[in-house]
Amino acid sequence: MNMRLFALLRGVNRHVKAYKKARAGGLLSPCRRIEFVYPPDERVCAMTFDDGPCKLPGPDGLPITESLLLALREYGAHATFDVIGSTAQNYPDTPGAPGTHHVFGRKFDHYAAFEQDKLAGALACPELMKKIAAEGHELANHTFRHRIFGPHRTVYKEREFCRNLDEAVDDLARL
Repeated sequence: MNMRLFALLRGVNRHVKAYKKARAGGLLSPCRRIEFVYPPDERVCAMTFDDGPCKLPGPDGLPITESLLLALREYGAHATFDVIGSTAQNYPDTPGAPGTHHVFGRKFDHYAAFEQDKLAGALACPELMKKIAAEGHELANHTFRHRIFGPHRTVYKEREFCRNLDEAVDDLARL
């Protein structure tokens, strides 16, 4: 690719991101990032786990969130759990093809698996929510229904999304 074109596209992308951030009014951010670490010479690793808590059994037979908590406890580590409320209201929907971005739903993303919503989220797993907090981990709001905040015209172009800022804030506040 022509380097001038690449530089131009990077500049456009930077302005688009700044515009979106300004429009969100500081309430919503497309991502969290570590701004600084103190002391500055300390090395850290930030771990996040999305879309739980979850009672769906993992490869070891334990519920997925229990396995994560066990491993974190074993290594004396802490993490941020980006939790959802429930995806049970995201029906009717149809699953996509295995191996695609739509495997857990074409209009919405269902957790823990399609038609297994009763196994995931804060509503379904209040005991896991308490356990995560009691073990010193951070709980972060990943929205109640796990809906996208605006149109995603690439991979998730078929997904239902929050149509405006009020709808997105209401979903966050519900959790």
